[in-house]
Amino acid sequence: MNNINCMGGCSAKLDNKRLQKILKLSNSSLKNNEDCSIYDLGNGTSLVESIDYFPQISDSYYIYGQITACNSISDIYAMGATPKFALSVLTVTNEMSDEEIAEIIKGMISILNPLDIRIEGGHTIITNDLICGLSVTGFVNNKDLKQNNTPNIGDVIVLSKPLGFGTIIAAKTVDMVDTKDYKEALKWMTTPNKEASLIAVKYNFSALTDVTGFGLAGHLLEMMGSSYCAQIAIENLPIVGNALQYLDQYFLNGAIANNRRNYKDEISFSFKPSFGQKEIFFDPQTSGGLLGTVDSETWANMDEESKKCFWQIGVVGNKREKAIEVND
Repeated sequence: MNNINCMGGCSAKLDNKRLQKILKLSNSSLKNNEDCSIYDLGNGTSLVESIDYFPQISDSYYIYGQITACNSISDIYAMGATPKFALSVLTVTNEMSDEEIAEIIKGMISILNPLDIRIEGGHTIITNDLICGLSVTGFVNNKDLKQNNTPNIGDVIVLSKPLGFGTIIAAKTVDMVDTKDYKEALKWMTTPNKEASLIAVKYNFSALTDVTGFGLAGHLLEMMGSSYCAQIAIENLPIVGNALQYLDQYFLNGAIANNRRNYKDEISFSFKPSFGQKEIFFDPQTSGGLLGTVDSETWANMDEESKKCFWQIGVVGNKREKAIEVND
């Protein structure tokens, strides 16, 4: 079994500012940063499309396939849509056996089949590195379509999974992670965001996205844009296992420095945070939770079972000097 890649999962994501520069140099016509492409079918529904792939993130090929599947369908759920079918993207090495490659595919299928998502085909090549992913197609009623940058003042900010997957994996790469913490992270990373998405649609969330490679800070900034401020309560942030302690011990993954460099100037703290409390905002998540905003009255009146799918982590305020304010 190959070692877990410290740039595995969404830690491998290209630096956001570098990506923006490349798109500008290429004269790209992209106009927004939505989680999926959207094609209006003209009948009240839209087709949504997304692709995700990344290097190995688990010491089990089967679980690697599961995490890949969960992460790939998450963008569809973040749009309020229903994923329907997928194409696999797989690069394998000469050293891998047929049985090992099959384990990855079986892992993906174990997540997709119960959700009635079919793998219709794909493309597999031999290279020097193992990379796995899916191109996923879904459909959404236009009135249910969610965007990632449309919050309202006074909205509650909620998150459906804890933070810290990146640092847990970083500690695992050097065999310094507690087994309980690693298993907890894997449990969350292999949990699809379907239920949270359905609740977001049911209660008409004003904005929705998923937290992945750019970390909580990057996705909050994308959501707040130039008009709003995310006022976050540090004690309300859900953290997986001992992730803060791993960060305090400098178990940092490959992308956290890029996120810190890109987003640190947009965050302020009303208290003196620990190193881990600061870094958790930059920690890249793989198969992270849905980050949403919802009217405060709607949140107050939601049924308790629905509320259990989310943590309330803050509120949307008017734009201030910093786009993210963290309070104790």
